[in-house]
Amino acid sequence: MVEKSYGQVLREQAKAEGKAEGKAEGKAEGKAEGRIEGQEDEARSFLRDVLEERFGPLPPRVLAQIRRETRDRCRELGRRAYRVSSLSDLFQT
Repeated sequence: MVEKSYGQVLREQAKAEGKAEGKAEGKAEGKAEGRIEGQEDEARSFLRDVLEERFGPLPPRVLAQIRRETRDRCRELGRRAYRVSSLSDLFQT
């Protein structure tokens, strides 16, 4: 049986700790990204609902535009939807 030196034991412990820390950081980052994506999806869905209520069925080009928008932009467009008379007016900025 080969005994490990004190230095080898310390290196192995440091490696294990680093791996655990990296895994925890990755998990936290993944949760944060997932939360942001969920918020953006919810904002897009709400914007679609608002626009369909205001203007009726949405054309494919508008649906594609909504899919590209950020959460903040969707909120802005949702507020503007009640002040414009058409979808084309809505997306002009």
